[in-house]
Amino acid sequence: MTRMTTLAGGAGLALLLAAAPVHAQLDLLRALLPQSAPFAGGQHMRRHADELAAIHREAAQGSPDAALRRAEALLAGERALVASAPRSPFVALLMETALTAAGLHERSGNAERARALLQTALDAGAAMPEAVIQRLDLYGRIAALQVKTGAYREAMQTYRTVLGAYDSAPPFMRALRASAYAGLGKAALEAGEDDVAETNLRLAIAHDPAAAPAGQRAAPSFAEAEATLRAAFGRAGELAASIAGQRAITDQNGELVGADGASPSGLLEVQGPLTDLARLYHRRRDAASLRRLYQTEFGAYAARSARAGNGGFGPPALLEQQYARFGAYLAGLGEQALAEEALGQALRLNGQRLAVTARDVPPELLAAPFAARRQLLDLLVSLHLAQGSGAQAWRAPLGELVQSKGLKTEFLGRRSRAIGLSTDPEVRRLAGAIEAVEAAQAAGGPDRFGERLGLAQALQARVGKSLAAPDFLDGAVFLERIEQALQGDAYVSVTAFTRFDFAGQRFGARHYLGAALANGKLKVADLGPAAAIDALAARLRADLSRRPSAPNAGAVPASARAAHDALLEPLLDGPGRKGGHVADLDGAVSLLPFEALASASGRYLIEEGGWRYVSSARALLPEAAPRPAPGRSLVLAAPDYDLEVSGAGRGGASGGRRFGALPQALAEGNAVAGALRAGGAEVALYTGAQASARVLAQARSPRILHIATHGFFAAAAESRREQVTGSDGRPYVVESVTAGRSSGLALAGANAGPGEGVLYAAQLRQVDLAGTEVAVLSACDTALGAIRPDEGVDSLRQALEIAGARTMVTSLWSVADAETGALMADFYARLGAGAGTPAALRDAKLRLKLRRPHPFYWAAFVATGMP
Repeated sequence: MTRMTTLAGGAGLALLLAAAPVHAQLDLLRALLPQSAPFAGGQHMRRHADELAAIHREAAQGSPDAALRRAEALLAGERALVASAPRSPFVALLMETALTAAGLHERSGNAERARALLQTALDAGAAMPEAVIQRLDLYGRIAALQVKTGAYREAMQTYRTVLGAYDSAPPFMRALRASAYAGLGKAALEAGEDDVAETNLRLAIAHDPAAAPAGQRAAPSFAEAEATLRAAFGRAGELAASIAGQRAITDQNGELVGADGASPSGLLEVQGPLTDLARLYHRRRDAASLRRLYQTEFGAYAARSARAGNGGFGPPALLEQQYARFGAYLAGLGEQALAEEALGQALRLNGQRLAVTARDVPPELLAAPFAARRQLLDLLVSLHLAQGSGAQAWRAPLGELVQSKGLKTEFLGRRSRAIGLSTDPEVRRLAGAIEAVEAAQAAGGPDRFGERLGLAQALQARVGKSLAAPDFLDGAVFLERIEQALQGDAYVSVTAFTRFDFAGQRFGARHYLGAALANGKLKVADLGPAAAIDALAARLRADLSRRPSAPNAGAVPASARAAHDALLEPLLDGPGRKGGHVADLDGAVSLLPFEALASASGRYLIEEGGWRYVSSARALLPEAAPRPAPGRSLVLAAPDYDLEVSGAGRGGASGGRRFGALPQALAEGNAVAGALRAGGAEVALYTGAQASARVLAQARSPRILHIATHGFFAAAAESRREQVTGSDGRPYVVESVTAGRSSGLALAGANAGPGEGVLYAAQLRQVDLAGTEVAVLSACDTALGAIRPDEGVDSLRQALEIAGARTMVTSLWSVADAETGALMADFYARLGAGAGTPAALRDAKLRLKLRRPHPFYWAAFVATGMP
């Protein structure tokens, strides 16, 4: 008997292996195989494991046809080996390969071929009498496929066959019958035989070492092995889900789905007898039984699972999903208090998972837990909307929502900054190697995911410990601290979320949730479908950013009033209409200047009070550490874009575009430097060939940073799109975007080619602005970037914040040179007189508005950050 068979048969681990993601099985198989395997063919087995791992990576990355061809070729080779030695260890490899090919065919919609391959594996296992567990598992896989294809009664019979075999199996294997009971119960549930389903699901719970009451559990050694393996499989499963999260996939209706064609409800797609039984009670509308199940069997199971630990990838990750699933079912039957408790527990577990994993794993593993948090918040928000919660009840969920917004982008941005500022030569080498791999793939080269992941893991090991893991406050406490930081201003939040229908147990369309907090009063409202609001935002941006036919045109665009009615009328009809406002916006709404919205009186909101913006409500909290003393101010203006850069090719550094000279920028730079010096500040002014990315990269916390140049937003310049086929056979579009490369600044040498003439947002994050009080980007489109749902805009503005600047002034559209110069002159005059940045900018806008009443001239620049 081989080492692998002994291990699997002795502890019943093969059944667990089969239930895990296949690439997780292979990772574990390679770990179990020693460098010198103690049986003939050990080298082949390691090559076999490597080939299967490559097949599954290829499939996960959107190439199912290529993966299938590779799997079928491997299967043919294994058949030849088994034909020459039918009782050799290669039989186990043939079974594993057949299972892999069957899974791929199942994903591609070819159930008939998948069933034939499962039968191939079953026939091969007949030559191995000791492989009884594997054969039973194959029956289970066939039954699961029958369930998937709607052959529920056939599946029930297959599961009964498996249960009969367990009756005559060795005693240690009888503890494994839980999976067969669970399968039979699920098949019966789908067939509408509720009594059979309930009986078998309860038997599954009684026999499951993880779900059964303590007195009925299997031997501790088996339970411990199960927990350990689930932890290992969880890490690989997180990786697969995270790959899907990094590659945004939309169907023909624009709906975001997973890499395997799964719907956005992946958080709730959790298998197991407890959640299947909960589904049965929900379907029966049996609230009392569902409540008892949640409070007794599931409560005991959850307590044991929480104690099991296993970091961020073991049972707590599964438990997070199970709490979410129970919360959704409980809410569907009107058990609102228990539903909120369950969702709160899921959020708590998610926070613990992020704290454990964020510093220790590469970014490829982080998309899944961050995405799970967004879906949990969608459920929580939907719950409170469904029950019509009052202001006090909203405080905790709203606090959870706004403190989580933009968290992933911010964390990964700070990681990028830590890498860029590191003096460790190994960090620089690894970062350079990753950039080289990404550049090769962007140029159309082969996918080198495995190589990139290995480099990313090594890099994370070097920098991870220096990063602060995400930390979450109680939602109500967070909102209270935000209120204290407002100092009399009104806080206005607009956040995208996906509304959940608890009656139908499905996610619906994207909506925007609005909230206003001022003078101790809170108001929350569903602002409506995101599609309609995004369309309105697009109309308003078009109206605002289009130069009027006459400089003195003063008619208020109808879209400015419509946007006010849609976004603010439901929120500010009471508190906070007058005075200062802090806007925390999301999605397409984050690209709007709210001071250019028009109230019912026909006046722009800038006339009624000031507006400043934050990329996240977390930015309002007091800083944990004192800021370093600022250095001399730095002004870069009118770069020489045609400067020849050593080693750079011709043709433009960013998507082939060329940048024209900005004569007005030179005058602006001189005027800004003069105004700062007049106020007693020490200033370094760089223009022409000296206004380079190198000068900016070497800056050390300038008190004021002012850059007058071209900015650009390349919506698709750094993205790759390809067609793939989902598990449902429908076509999908896969788009991969390199974060931080969608926007940038043109500096000296920008027209000379891919040298140092362009500074992307990802590079700007790495500039030392830790002591900078104000950073001004007097360029077009510097607040724009790639919009990521619930994560804000990956823009130059966000990059400045991550780099450490306290307050940023950036633009939302291409601006007129003469008016920009006048606005900046007034802005710096007011700043020199002691006004805060948002107040100084508002005063300058109002002065310009007297001469140029249309928002095109005065509304483009916005202040983000602290006052």
